[in-house]
Amino acid sequence: MSETVFVTGATGLAGANVCKLLLERGDAVRALAREGADTAPLADLGVEVIRGDVTDADDVLRGATGSDAAIHCAALLGGASQDLEAFRAVNTDGTRHVLDAGEALGLRRVVAVSTGTFFDTSGGLEREDAPVSKEPSSDPYTITKMAAFEDAMARAAAGQDVVTTHPGAIFGPSPVVSNALGRTSFNRVLLAALQGKITRYLRERILTPDGKTLLAPLPDDVLPDGHFGPLLIGYILYQHHHCNVTQPLLLEQLRELGIDISAGQIHRILTENNDGFHQEKAEVLSAGLQTASYIGVDDTGARHKGK
Repeated sequence: MSETVFVTGATGLAGANVCKLLLERGDAVRALAREGADTAPLADLGVEVIRGDVTDADDVLRGATGSDAAIHCAALLGGASQDLEAFRAVNTDGTRHVLDAGEALGLRRVVAVSTGTFFDTSGGLEREDAPVSKEPSSDPYTITKMAAFEDAMARAAAGQDVVTTHPGAIFGPSPVVSNALGRTSFNRVLLAALQGKITRYLRERILTPDGKTLLAPLPDDVLPDGHFGPLLIGYILYQHHHCNVTQPLLLEQLRELGIDISAGQIHRILTENNDGFHQEKAEVLSAGLQTASYIGVDDTGARHKGK
């Protein structure tokens, strides 16, 4: 029996594939998409595109009206800033809007796509039934996704048909090709690996008869006393500082791809031996101030009176 399913985040890697699979099994799909989003590939598949924003409760209710169920894929992973309120508007409030619409319209089920970054996997249980961490990461993504998860679980306990799913790395082809290699996409990591840009060195260790340890030397461009090649280090620095991908997400991303790296090693790459970057930044600023005819200021992440 076919249904009409309301999908958010439909132009993203997960959402676009969800739409495709729903259509292939015979369901109708209504997708909420912001103005300017690349929705042509979805329309070509047969998706009914509803213009709106998940941060607007009225848009969500309007988009979900006439549907039998909903799959909520929309999320903010990173971007120009790590402003908590921006993450809360999409990840927490957006989820609440979809859950509210599901309750108001009597949808058969609402599926909320979540994450595993707030689970405590220290006991070796790396599944969705792992306990929620008592001390989760303080990054905006984890904070807001955890709040949305707790809201969903509370509603499920109260009787609403709500299910959460917790994928790790999401990668692969997408019906919306223009977004397949987005700045925070795991596809970028896979592409780098296929191009030989991710390297980990294993060092031979020899114990001498007098008890000393000899380690095989590393190439000159490898982090001192480390195991990682320059392109992997560069990728980590780029993802964190330029794309604002948080350390927990980086760790999850790299481990899903089979890279044996710890949270401490990522932290070390991001914080140690970066004097050259800071010096270069200072020199660029100094040269710019001396030669430029005007100064551009970006205060995207600035706060005024704590807001």
